Amino acid sequence: MKPTSKRGKSTPKKRKNNHRELSINFREYFMSFCKREENFFVVMNNYHNDLNQHKKQRRNEMIIKQIK
Repeated sequence: MKPTSKRGKSTPKKRKNNHRELSINFREYFMSFCKREENFFVVMNNYHNDLNQHKKQRRNEMIIKQIK
């Protein structure tokens, strides 16, 4: 339930404080979310790089065999 003044409306100060608190909470949540996503993509990128490195190594081995 919203805090109200005697007139039945939210006071501007309460509204401003609530907005500030929500903004801080959202910012923390969003930054945490971004960090998790960044970590996930770093792991995925490393995984794909490992796969690509393996493919490159195999391709190079095939080329060497063809040359011999």
